[in-house]
Amino acid sequence: MDGPTTGAVVFGCLFAAGLGGMFLRAHLSDASLTHGTVVLLRRMVTALTLMAAVMLGFTTVSMKSSFDAADRDVKHLSVQITELDRALRRIGPDAAPIRDLLFRYTSRIVKDTWPDRHSRLPVGPIGPGELREQLRGALEALPAIIPAKAQSISEARVILLDIVATRLMIFESSGTSLSPWLAAALVIWLMVTFGSLGLTAPPSPIVVASLFLLAIALGSAAFLTKEFDDPFSGVIVVSSGPMENALFMLAE
Repeated sequence: MDGPTTGAVVFGCLFAAGLGGMFLRAHLSDASLTHGTVVLLRRMVTALTLMAAVMLGFTTVSMKSSFDAADRDVKHLSVQITELDRALRRIGPDAAPIRDLLFRYTSRIVKDTWPDRHSRLPVGPIGPGELREQLRGALEALPAIIPAKAQSISEARVILLDIVATRLMIFESSGTSLSPWLAAALVIWLMVTFGSLGLTAPPSPIVVASLFLLAIALGSAAFLTKEFDDPFSGVIVVSSGPMENALFMLAE
């Protein structure tokens, strides 16, 4: 499920659990809800709330840290591509075909990483791996053509290796890492909490409104956690702006 669907499902489950608790209270006898029973239920709610809050907090922070790391990697990659282009410009006209390869390689990365946002970006049928190898081979052949630029060529090779490493880190950060079992356990804990709140709270419009607002808040938290889980898909994604700027500079 995507982020909005996840948030809506969590909201629906929690609010339904709260209403279910209120419905059950209305059909229980007064002897079933003694003072001791209510105290026990409230203590259980407190324990479950603490566990869910700690787990949800850790999960959200972990997902947000991964999202921020992917954002830093994208910005770093755009800087590395720009530096490689500058090194190729210093080499001279003989490096013009390599600059064209770099432009195609960058375009392929942008389209593969953000396919929905750059569906019209023109790219060839060659994949990024093959383009990378063509770049490496072209740089390896340059010293025999222009020996006087050996230092700039060596610098370009080092930057290309750094680009490959950063690209691998970005690739590994894509996709989901949130365990569905952990997510299911959190939702169950929260549903039990809401059901207990509905069971112990006196039925009134204020209680229903409070459960509704709390369910919205926790549904929003689930939405954010799911969105941060995959930095390159969904409603909240890592910006492709730095890579677009790098493409503009390559095209100059």
